[in-house]
Amino acid sequence: MSFIKEKKRMGDMLLGEGVISEEQLQQALAAQKTNRKKLGATLVELGFTNEQQIAFTLHKQLGLDIVDLSTYRIPKEILNMVPDSTVLKRHGVIPFEFDPYDSKYLRVAMSDPMDIMAIDDLAVLTGMQISPTIATSTEIMATIDKYYGNAETQAVADQYAKERGEEESEVSIGENESVENAP
Repeated sequence: MSFIKEKKRMGDMLLGEGVISEEQLQQALAAQKTNRKKLGATLVELGFTNEQQIAFTLHKQLGLDIVDLSTYRIPKEILNMVPDSTVLKRHGVIPFEFDPYDSKYLRVAMSDPMDIMAIDDLAVLTGMQISPTIATSTEIMATIDKYYGNAETQAVADQYAKERGEEESEVSIGENESVENAP
């Protein structure tokens, strides 16, 4: 990808910016082996930094925009490109707008914009080129819940109503038969 000038690891970037110390990095790397979370999440969990510091460091090092998802209204056509939020939650990403300068690109908020697997998965899923931006994990998950939570809840409710409707129609058919067969 052209946005990564040189391959740097997140720990090195945070260390270079003075956000964490070498000792904190080593502790987080050791903890990461057992909790199997991304380094950024582990550093936040250990209290060595916060999501905003990580986002700002990525912005500074990679030159990518930091977005405030609360200021965006995601268009329906973008939401329809990824109808199931499972992939979005797994990667911690959400597409939020078409690139205003090139319609082949979809702008995506990511807590880890160096996650090539997430970028590739979204490119295949949407059929578009992905333009990563930076947002905090918490903000991304809240936005996914805001836009997809209602749809998933509605789908479950619809399925329940459909099943209840089938049960009720079976019951009412049974009642009609007994009324017709009554003396």
